[in-house]
Amino acid sequence: MKPTKASADLKLVPDFDTGPAYRITEEINASANAKIYRAVRSDGGQAVILKVHPEGPAGREIFKRSKKEAEIIQTIRSARVIRCFGFEQFANSAMLVLEDIGGQSLKDLIKDGPLELDRTLLYGSQVAEGLNEIHSVDIIHKDISPDNIVINESSHELRIIDFGHATMLSREHQSLVNPGILAGTLAYMSPEQTGRMNRTIDYRSDYYAFGATLYHMLVGRPPFAADDPLDLVHMHIARHATPPCEVDPRIPRMVSDIVMKLLSKTAEDRYQSGWGIKADLDECLRQWNLNGVIEQFVLARHDKPHQFQLPQKLYGRETEIDILLSKFDNVAQGGREIVYIGGYSGIGKTSLVREVYKLITASRGYFISGKFSQFQRTTPFKALLDALRDLVKQLLTENEEQLDYWRARLQEAVGSNGQLITNALPDLEIIIGPQPAIPLLEPAETQNRINLVFRNFISVFCQSRHPLVIFLDDLQWIDSASLKLLNYLLNDESLRHLMIVGSYRNNEVDQAHPLMINLQRLKKAGIVIDTLMLKPLRLDHVNQLLSDALHCQPTEVQTLTELIVNKTDGNPFFIEEFLKSLYFEKLLSFNAGRGCWEWNVEQIRAQGITDNVVDLMTGKLERLSSDTRRIVSLAACLGNRFDSLTLSAVYQESLEKTITALRQALQMGLIDSVGASSDWLLGSGFSEQDAARIECRFSHDRVQQAAYGLIPDTEKPAVHKSIGELLLASTPQKTFDEKIFEIVTQLSCGMALIVDGSEKKRLVELALRAAKIAKYSGAYDTAFNFLRSAIDVIPGGSWHTDYSLAIRLYAAAVEIASLSGNFAEMDSWLEIGLENATGPLDKIKLYDTKIAVESG
Repeated sequence: MKPTKASADLKLVPDFDTGPAYRITEEINASANAKIYRAVRSDGGQAVILKVHPEGPAGREIFKRSKKEAEIIQTIRSARVIRCFGFEQFANSAMLVLEDIGGQSLKDLIKDGPLELDRTLLYGSQVAEGLNEIHSVDIIHKDISPDNIVINESSHELRIIDFGHATMLSREHQSLVNPGILAGTLAYMSPEQTGRMNRTIDYRSDYYAFGATLYHMLVGRPPFAADDPLDLVHMHIARHATPPCEVDPRIPRMVSDIVMKLLSKTAEDRYQSGWGIKADLDECLRQWNLNGVIEQFVLARHDKPHQFQLPQKLYGRETEIDILLSKFDNVAQGGREIVYIGGYSGIGKTSLVREVYKLITASRGYFISGKFSQFQRTTPFKALLDALRDLVKQLLTENEEQLDYWRARLQEAVGSNGQLITNALPDLEIIIGPQPAIPLLEPAETQNRINLVFRNFISVFCQSRHPLVIFLDDLQWIDSASLKLLNYLLNDESLRHLMIVGSYRNNEVDQAHPLMINLQRLKKAGIVIDTLMLKPLRLDHVNQLLSDALHCQPTEVQTLTELIVNKTDGNPFFIEEFLKSLYFEKLLSFNAGRGCWEWNVEQIRAQGITDNVVDLMTGKLERLSSDTRRIVSLAACLGNRFDSLTLSAVYQESLEKTITALRQALQMGLIDSVGASSDWLLGSGFSEQDAARIECRFSHDRVQQAAYGLIPDTEKPAVHKSIGELLLASTPQKTFDEKIFEIVTQLSCGMALIVDGSEKKRLVELALRAAKIAKYSGAYDTAFNFLRSAIDVIPGGSWHTDYSLAIRLYAAAVEIASLSGNFAEMDSWLEIGLENATGPLDKIKLYDTKIAVESG
């Protein structure tokens, strides 16, 4: 770290007050988020580094990150990691007190050119040792770079610093976001950390960043350079760096090979432990110091993985991947593609679709996704809106120039109907500003307006400079309103540079299912829709997967392959969970001498592991703490995706306790964070604004199914009723209409327990309100279901005790039944309404509906 100011030349007056505890001696670095000072303790004169985060617009977020960094560093016991003596908070700042080894950053050491080979190998060995110890306590640094390595050249001491982006998860999903806001240093970032590969982040991501750092130390520059962040991301994903020995022939081939192994695009091809890296670097240093040359030797001889890791590549899907990528290539050229993917739960539909990530980056496209849920089928457009909300969040991370571009395009697209879409996508108002009120229209006109506005909105992103992929998962649970809107989009052949991918469980739909009826109708109309049907993995595919995972020859794993295929029927998700259970039960062990995993098939057979994936997941959930089990089962009642603010209300605990209860499930990979990284995992002091942004989802439908199954069937109505009442009590009025579908659905699931007359009346009023909103969203089936439930629960004798409520309910029900095509119910409810209506105007309104239907 090169000093920027020195107290010998001027009196240093920092913009914060440490009190009498420290005496500042120099400022050594400064950025928008932190200032770094050298100081000495007043009580003893110990030299320390003060990392100060001043108060500002992002003060709360910076404070939490700083506190988290202190906690993470104090978890690690390593001579190669900077020590943290404490975290202190002042009136206007948060401060880390760190060890001072009197060094400077590696960035400063290499700014004028590469280091000598012996120094590179020595320092590289020390970094590898530090990484090994960091990863041994299940921490991923996520920002290894020359900036974050400090070296004292005199003593040859080295420390890894700056754990501000580190995570205590064994794996982490990085969503597709603007490269400018990615956590870490882009020039050294692993392909999977960019969020644009079909891979999760694990500890081996740090090895890629370390390889890029070693590359810089050897040749004087990082492996890739570009002015545009997206170009740099594409290089990390798709281009191979020129080997260091070809850049500079003086660099020994073995050293170059170590670096290139670290820079492998897939984590499976990199080193699997810091210890293995250190051993090879030490061998190179030994030979160099002894002979001045480095003879060839076998790399990774001492490499032992920290933990059992399954390969993340897709097996047996080569044909389907090629088809999907060729479809997207056509979209990038101006085409329009519609692809449906069918298969059982866990067969790999979502993983297949994510293979387009790399091509999307190359074409600067956008990928958005939404998932339909069996627990949220009463919320119209849920999956579509989730996808579009994520798109708006991506836009909000663009620079001001790009935002101006989007603002103009979007304002033109939505015209005078902007409020309709900002109501559905509130964050959009940040971009296009407040929108004028829109008039209420008749139902048919409302549906047309919704179709037109969403079509125009989506068309903004279907351009040659940024094609769009929309992925809608679990279409077997699609609601009728979403199906109508999807049908409208699929029929509009003027939309180019657009790819719509839908997935569904083919075993849960038959030819009478609305999805399949609609699909056949589209095909008859000449709409080209390709269908990919994913089948279970064949024996040879599973054999290759096990061979790669266990580092054995295919013949060695043949018997185990047959056992696993019999247990799992070749379902990829089940295979993965089955193998994880073998590791957890210590039925897999690593033989360091042979460099492979070992097992005993007879022991595995004797263990009697279930051949039902839900039972397997249930067993995994039962190993959670009681608090985590409870909160995960409550989350399952909310749906596949949930925010922590809603979950906190349902859990009836503070936000902090809610997050704490979720951590174990997150660490075990049962749930994932949505959008941002999981920096909040160790946070505290959450506000409602923070919590509303923290969204999670179950890592797989089978996990949600197993979590929901933790609640006995006899108790589920009471749980749903309780959730509905808690949501009703905790939802602010300004967001009430957004939550009302969920509230009514939860209460309806507990309807058998609603026996009190006042509670029944309350449910009817809520159902009427929800049905009205659904009606003006064009979601007639949803409105019909709400009103049918209300009629089932309305207190007996309401025509006499609460006439106003009864006539409003039956008038609304007759109208919605007619609009949704449920004519038998319409006739029945119309008859009841006419028998009990006392006012002529009420009877006229009911007759008007009947006449409108009969006149067609």
